[in-house]
Amino acid sequence: LLAYRLFRHNGIAVVAGLLFAVHPIHTEVVANVVGRAELLAAAWSLLTLLLALPDDLDWTRAARPAARFRGVLAGACFLLAMLSKETPATLLFAVPALDVLMWWNWARPKPHWFRFFRRRAVWMYLPFATAFAIYMALRLYAVGLMSGQYGVSPIVNPLVVATPIERLFTPFLLLAKYITLMFWPAVLCAEYSRPSLMPVSNPLNPLVLVGILCTAGAFAIALGYARRHP
Repeated sequence: LLAYRLFRHNGIAVVAGLLFAVHPIHTEVVANVVGRAELLAAAWSLLTLLLALPDDLDWTRAARPAARFRGVLAGACFLLAMLSKETPATLLFAVPALDVLMWWNWARPKPHWFRFFRRRAVWMYLPFATAFAIYMALRLYAVGLMSGQYGVSPIVNPLVVATPIERLFTPFLLLAKYITLMFWPAVLCAEYSRPSLMPVSNPLNPLVLVGILCTAGAFAIALGYARRHP
C-alpha cells in the first residue's frame, strides 16, 4: 500500500510487498529478542507514512478538512515509533522529502508550491514537530542527551569510541553491506557488535567505495529525474 501511494503502479506495489514479506534479511531482526524494538518501530513508522501520504493525488480532495486530522494521527504514530526506538526520528526529514516528490509528480492542475507546503506545515509538520518535542523532553528527563555515551561498552557499540573519520566512512560501509545482503543474503547476523561491525577510516575500502558510489548514483538519478520531469 505504501509503495502504491509512492509510485501509483500496481506492479511495483506487488513486488515491494512480496519482497518485504519473504526476504530472508528480515530474519536478522527477529532472531534476537531485543529486535522487538525494531519491529515496533517499523510498524509505527509504516503507519506514520501511510497516514502522512495522501491516498489521492487530487489536490481538491487531499486538502479537505477531513484529511487534516490525519496529521494528528500521523504525529501520534510518529511519537510511538520514536518511543520504540530512536531511529524513526529520521521521518522528521523523510516526510517533507516525500512531499517534495509528491508535489513534483502532482497531476495537473498542480497546486502552487507555497500554498501546498504551507498547508502541509500546518496540518502535518506541526504535529510531527510537537511529537518530536515531546520525545526529546522525555528522553532528556530519562537519560539526558549524550551524557551516557561513554558508559556504553565499545564491545556493544564500537561507534562510541570511533573517530570523526570513522563516523564519516562507516555508514557507507554499512550501506554497501546491506545492499549486498538485499541481493545475496547468504551470511546473515543477528548481532552487529564487535567483531561483526568494526569502524573503518579508509575511504579506499571496497565496501566504502561501493557505498559512496551508490549514494552518488542515487543523487544522480534523482537529479536526472527532476530534469526530465520539470
